[in-house]
Amino acid sequence: MIVYPPEILRKYPHMMANDIVIWERFLKSEHNTFDGFSYDIHVGSGRGFTDYDPEWKVTLAKALTAFRIDAVGWHGRFATIIEVKPFAGLSALGQITAYGTLWQEFFPDRPLEALLIITDSTTADVKKVYQANSISLIEVGTSSP
Repeated sequence: MIVYPPEILRKYPHMMANDIVIWERFLKSEHNTFDGFSYDIHVGSGRGFTDYDPEWKVTLAKALTAFRIDAVGWHGRFATIIEVKPFAGLSALGQITAYGTLWQEFFPDRPLEALLIITDSTTADVKKVYQANSISLIEVGTSSP
């Protein structure tokens, strides 16, 4: 797993343009206290193959259908799973919870420190749900015109 420096890069593997705007606001903020980041981390077994498919097809199917974690922030050897979402809603809760469960299965030697959603905005109700589920939230706000 490649660990990149905790700074703005030319490209972030698999991160979409809307997410990059939010991500770079986070990177420039006081909330960026990480030693480094890994991007586009695959967890889960994937789907779309059978036990009878050739090895190359199984490998390709797994790579294309596994869940993808936007970023993993590192504090030493401790991992924080990060989901970047424009206007974070309850779907982000399902994603990050699943990523946390699968992380522990696929990377048992890399302790999980926290689950974190970074967004430009959300609602008070969604914040309550995140807090009740021990999900950290950082709102970086929207860009000014």
